[in-house]
Amino acid sequence: MVLKAQHLVWSSLAVLLSAPVALVEPAQAHHSVTIEGTQHWCAGSSHDSSKDNECDLSSKTLTSVPEDLFSGLSNLQRIDLSSNSLTIVPEDLFSGLSNLQRIDLSSNSLTIVSEDLFSGRSNLQWISLSSNSLTSVPEDLLSNLTNLTHFYLGANMLTSVPEGLFSG
Repeated sequence: MVLKAQHLVWSSLAVLLSAPVALVEPAQAHHSVTIEGTQHWCAGSSHDSSKDNECDLSSKTLTSVPEDLFSGLSNLQRIDLSSNSLTIVPEDLFSGLSNLQRIDLSSNSLTIVSEDLFSGRSNLQWISLSSNSLTSVPEDLLSNLTNLTHFYLGANMLTSVPEGLFSG
């Protein structure tokens, strides 16, 4: 049985070694971010905009994130901070992320969001703030998000939304 397993490994290795180099190179570079003393990995490279760049920090029991968490990762397209215990998101968390298309902040404990949280992120197409503890949202939260097609706000403690929320 051991010989068979070694043979399978050898066969797989032989096939891999005979494959073109492009097939055995890693598909994405990885960059680490440190939050609350723990290192997490984000896929993609800040130097190659052709990569599908994402940072999945969902379900990490995070209670806070530093304002400069994503500095140096300017080509991030998707950020998932869902299913944590965040109560607030720093206003400048997404600064410098001009390629950002998707942000998931659902299933946290957010009680407030800054009106400038998404400011300058004109490529944003998808935002989820659902399943939080929001009692209000700023009227200018979505201003100038011309590419936004999906915005989720359900399962919060809202009794109304500002009249101009979707006008800008």
